[in-house]
Amino acid sequence: MQCPFLTPVPEAGGTAPLGTGVPPMKELALGPWCADMGASGWIAMGGVWIAVIATAIWALGRLFPADGGGDSHRSSLDGQLARGEIDTETYRRLRRELDGATTTEQGATR
Repeated sequence: MQCPFLTPVPEAGGTAPLGTGVPPMKELALGPWCADMGASGWIAMGGVWIAVIATAIWALGRLFPADGGGDSHRSSLDGQLARGEIDTETYRRLRRELDGATTTEQGATR
């Protein structure tokens, strides 16, 4: 099978065929393509691709972080108070309940 990534390169010290004026050429593979890359080369290439994909996933995770989850209930409660959906007494009572539930959940996980 002929490698599609070969390029002709002039041979050093070669003589041109009579009447052509073109030096003899040999083919040189560009990079590792079509060369005899052994098992270690394939493993290294696989490792490089795994590293590239892992880095891309990590970068996307840092760029678009997920919600914290625990603060979403408090921020929802704050939003309800700001919109006037609940009064301050209800807000304080619910906030105490949320803080107590959070403390209880954290104590249970320890």
